[in-house]
Amino acid sequence: MQSLKGKTILITGAAGGFGQQFIKQFLEQGSYLILTDRNKEALEKTAEDIYNAIPSCTGKINGCFASDLSTKKGCEEAFAHATSISSEIEVLINNAGLINYGSFHEIPLQKWEALMQVNLMAPMYLSYFFMQHVVPKQQGHILNISSVSGFIATAHAVPYSTSKFGIRGFGMAL
Repeated sequence: MQSLKGKTILITGAAGGFGQQFIKQFLEQGSYLILTDRNKEALEKTAEDIYNAIPSCTGKINGCFASDLSTKKGCEEAFAHATSISSEIEVLINNAGLINYGSFHEIPLQKWEALMQVNLMAPMYLSYFFMQHVVPKQQGHILNISSVSGFIATAHAVPYSTSKFGIRGFGMAL
């Protein structure tokens, strides 16, 4: 893809650090954004602040909404909501992520299971739904956010590191 001008981009985890940078850079390039995160109010405020800080912004925020990517159903609902905003999504950025620190055996099961759902399964589900739309058109791009912990194992973040190795392998296999 040579230019992101006029391209519609779905960004998960858009209110976080990387998400904010994606918003800024894509708005500056003239992209149309669909943004999602867990907290709609925080996301809307963040997006508005970034948009207003860009002089002569050529991009546009087409929509912001809250989503729960910790379940398959939440991913289905998020993708359906995004496609109701625009059926022409051309780029999917799987940026949402969780982390928990500590000794693996001391992290409650529910916490690391939720992390694996958001960090690994959600990108897989969203990529699957996205590909149903773009493969027939022979277009579209997916960007999965990994981490140095997906290259070098992190002892006190075992679930996180495992999820990032997984998302890296998933992207390579695709």
